[in-house]
Amino acid sequence: VLFVLFSLFGSFYLTNHFSQPIFSLLSAMKQLEAGQFVQIHESRKDEFAQLFAGYNAMADQLGALFRDLNASLEEISRHKRDMEEYNASLEKTVRERTDILLQSEKMTALGSLVAGVAHEINTPLGLGITSVSYQDESLDQVWGKFETNTLTKGALEGFLAGSREANAIALTNLRRAAELVSSFKRIAVLVTSLLPLFQ
Repeated sequence: VLFVLFSLFGSFYLTNHFSQPIFSLLSAMKQLEAGQFVQIHESRKDEFAQLFAGYNAMADQLGALFRDLNASLEEISRHKRDMEEYNASLEKTVRERTDILLQSEKMTALGSLVAGVAHEINTPLGLGITSVSYQDESLDQVWGKFETNTLTKGALEGFLAGSREANAIALTNLRRAAELVSSFKRIAVLVTSLLPLFQ
């Protein structure tokens, strides 16, 4: 009877001391695989306490990185949409101004000016498009690593740093293109106002 009681007590002790914390850890890791960064809340003062603390710290870091990644992806997508809309607007403006200038027979001298302005606008736009294309390719790479669970902290940090730099380049060049378009509009208005003098 004592042996049976001792065996039952030993079995209960081993289950409570070893099996239960391992099951808790496995359950938390399964939730982590599903994208749920849950914490293990067990008050222990043994070796498992350190293991749980390490897991909780890792889950916190992964959760923060995952939130940062989602925020960056949303920001990049928003910038890409904004740049596409702005690029379409710029192209429409350039086409309209070019058509107006080309329709006038007395605007031959302005043809070289239009070509120069188009070249000046294409340069920052080209740099902006290159930056967005780089972000798009980097986004595909990071997303692929994320989907295959091979995304490392270093790769994510490199992606975020590269995205920040590419965004800065794109925004700088889009502002430059906007300034050129504004100057182009002022010149067009001035030429239109002076046109009656040459008729």
